[in-house]
Amino acid sequence: MIQTSVNLNEEKVEVYDTYKQPLNLGTLVASKDTLIKIIVTGIILTAALGTLMKELMPDSFSPYCDAFSSVFGLIASYMEAQKWVSAWLFWIVINAFSIWLYMSRELNVSSILMMVYLVLSIAGFYSWRSKYHLNLRQQL
Repeated sequence: MIQTSVNLNEEKVEVYDTYKQPLNLGTLVASKDTLIKIIVTGIILTAALGTLMKELMPDSFSPYCDAFSSVFGLIASYMEAQKWVSAWLFWIVINAFSIWLYMSRELNVSSILMMVYLVLSIAGFYSWRSKYHLNLRQQL
């Protein structure tokens, strides 16, 4: 098991594992086949959860939309934990979708929060992508 600690210097912040090796953030890229499998699995789970939510909560406003954001949010969290750069693309889609979903329910404060998350997701994607390309150049 890896334990992390943070080393604060005047110039930069570094994250180390227990072996004092810098952790590479955002360095793994999922293959197209893997992404297709993830998306198909997410669609199937969304349909199943949406159907279950519709049955258990017949007054639900949009059970399939709620299921989509929940299922793909869990998938994106797993991908992010695996340090896949493509996780941020999932978060961008989920957050943009959630903005629409909350606005359609007139949940304006939640919509604003999702807008902030969308901006952070875009920044996260570009940050991890640049680190990925930097790591590629250093390996050459």
